[in-house]
Amino acid sequence: MKYLLPLILACYMACTGNAPSDKQTDIFSNYLGAGFGLSIPAHIHHYILIPKMTCKGCVNGKLQDELPFLQEEVRAGRLTLITSNLQVLDEPLKQKLGFLTDTQGSLDRLNLRIRNMAVVRTKDHRVSSITSVQTDDTTRLSLLIK
Repeated sequence: MKYLLPLILACYMACTGNAPSDKQTDIFSNYLGAGFGLSIPAHIHHYILIPKMTCKGCVNGKLQDELPFLQEEVRAGRLTLITSNLQVLDEPLKQKLGFLTDTQGSLDRLNLRIRNMAVVRTKDHRVSSITSVQTDDTTRLSLLIK
């Protein structure tokens, strides 16, 4: 009996840890609408978010490592890249991938737990997942964007 409460809490946390909420959908939807005049589409779409405070070399390296894949996703209309600091990105990457620039810095104030870089997956006009990507690890963006 004394193990029941911790077990219930552990199950609850495991089930809801990365699960998106309606609040996350509202926050992200409002951000896209106010900042860029966009709305969350019905089809599966991914957003790579790069806040102002991040490791320049790490972000550029991670994007460069998967450039052909990312370019194809952008061309196919399945990927949008957003940053609040274009200075973080190397010029060739800006030209090859095309970034939306958050000139107001709203990205850095969103309550979505974005560190270094994040991949937001949307489907059916809702956020289905938000994955924070550590730019110094071996996480492949292509595995998060499928």
